[in-house]
Amino acid sequence: MDVEVVRSGGIAGLRLSWTVNVDDQPDPEEWVLLIERLPWSETPPAPPEPDRYTYRIRCEPHEATLAERQVTGPWRDLVDRVRDVAEPERAAARPSEGRPPATPDPSSTGSEQPGLPPSGPPPPVPPD
Repeated sequence: MDVEVVRSGGIAGLRLSWTVNVDDQPDPEEWVLLIERLPWSETPPAPPEPDRYTYRIRCEPHEATLAERQVTGPWRDLVDRVRDVAEPERAAARPSEGRPPATPDPSSTGSEQPGLPPSGPPPPVPPD
């Protein structure tokens, strides 16, 4: 049985995911007990919180999406445990998650990075 935790959002809008195969752990029974005591069907909806993390927790056939402030109690126990034993995998946010992709400035010469102001001296200020 696999447990997957995906954290998305935050200021940078990055996604990190951790996956653990419970059967490969030295204490699979404890993992199963923790997973069974999660309130899978009782996750209340949370209003969107800009620049805060969202956690998607999956363990077939269950899946829950929680706002950062909802990851408490047994949810926090599971998330921390998964993160302790698995290496994170970094991925770009899906288009439906986080911020929209930056679009290049049409006046850009191509040497600047999208989303950043052009480099060089500031434009002259007209006299009063």
